Amino acid sequence: MYVLITVDTESSICQGKPLPYEQMVYGRIGKECYGIPKIISICGQYGLGATFFVSVFEAQHYGRELIKKVCLDIAEAGHDLQLHTHPIWIDSDWLMWQYPLERQIGLIKIGKEMVYQFSGEYPIAHRAGGFGADFNTLKALAANSIPIDSSFFFGYPCCRLTSPPLSKNGISLIDGVLEIPSTVYTEIKLASFKRYRNLDPYTTSLPEMIRVVKQAKERGLKTVVVLLHSFTFLKMNKDRTRFEPDRADIKKFDRFCAWLKEEPGIEVVTMKQIAECGIQNSEFRIQSSEHSAFRILHSAFDFVPHPGIFYTLLRFFAHFRKSRKNRLVAIFIGMAGMMLFIIVGWLIGH
Repeated sequence: MYVLITVDTESSICQGKPLPYEQMVYGRIGKECYGIPKIISICGQYGLGATFFVSVFEAQHYGRELIKKVCLDIAEAGHDLQLHTHPIWIDSDWLMWQYPLERQIGLIKIGKEMVYQFSGEYPIAHRAGGFGADFNTLKALAANSIPIDSSFFFGYPCCRLTSPPLSKNGISLIDGVLEIPSTVYTEIKLASFKRYRNLDPYTTSLPEMIRVVKQAKERGLKTVVVLLHSFTFLKMNKDRTRFEPDRADIKKFDRFCAWLKEEPGIEVVTMKQIAECGIQNSEFRIQSSEHSAFRILHSAFDFVPHPGIFYTLLRFFAHFRKSRKNRLVAIFIGMAGMMLFIIVGWLIGH
């Protein structure tokens, strides 16, 4: 099974103001960097390649030289540099699907040329910012000769790759473009209700991540896509004015990479390696779909891992300091457990 470590490399806008690029991308705090240099360092320690989707349109605000430096830093470290589109930096709307086909073709052409100007190579893969792609986005990629997309996130409201529905975790071939989705798993399953999450070290505990990857491998999924951001290892206040390193998440990702390196049957690859190898080979069984525009490329296309409620509950304790919700749930679980212990003790005593 192939695992792809992907990194959305971007700044952001908070309360109408662009955030500091050095903190959001390089994670610079004092003399240390906890952004892409830290991700590159951990991956390099275990000989793993990562794909960095760089938001090149941000050059409009931060300057071309700074974005070029990011691209060169990634390429010179031996990692994979690909295109990330947040059109708000050069146009009026946030998401790709908010634009008609012709404008999407133009936006992707601009991004493609910027990646080439900054790195000397054209991108072969794309991810829409906010996962905000639709089927016109894939047509626009095909028109620009970009063969791979990774914008599909099942269940995410900003993603419009939903009608006709794609496979949740499987690769699809649409208008000549390979759609490699961000891997999802279910954290809660109650009757017909299911709550989906993607495989993000910021929101997923280490035991969950390992269990999801193991289940995917056992059930025959061919790819698992892990999602990070350039600022994954940072703690920020609500206004994004104070930054500090999240050492627990750094340690988590380090341990996850160490596990990936040693786990049999797993190969960590990049989007570029998939394009160079040709993913339509004997490992993938091409199946027909009711919708003639695309085909499903492997048999386990609808499998969604489910670590189980035990792992979900453990996460609330492991991420106790991350959010108020985690703290409230962890306290509630602790109190409920204590009450159950008292009741059982009382029943035994009587």
